Amino acid sequence: MKIRNLILTIAATVATLAAVAQTDGFSYQAVVRNTAGELVDNSKVGLRLTLTDQTGKQVMYQETQTVTTNSYGVLSVTVGTGQATGGKTL
Repeated sequence: MKIRNLILTIAATVATLAAVAQTDGFSYQAVVRNTAGELVDNSKVGLRLTLTDQTGKQVMYQETQTVTTNSYGVLSVTVGTGQATGGKTL
């Protein structure tokens, strides 16, 4: 019985730590191209990420981030970790 309680305690602790370790937000990736359709590779770009309601008219959350694209023009960010604007949180 003691071993069972120990195992349950360890499992609960691991589950709690895993839940706490999760980041706030979600991942987003994009390929960046200029107006000529060419990849914007290895460059800093500024983003304004906006989440709206179903109609697309009411802003629910907005943030800005500056990131660097890779050699394929791909950027990866975690939405929710940027500089929030408008006083709303994710």
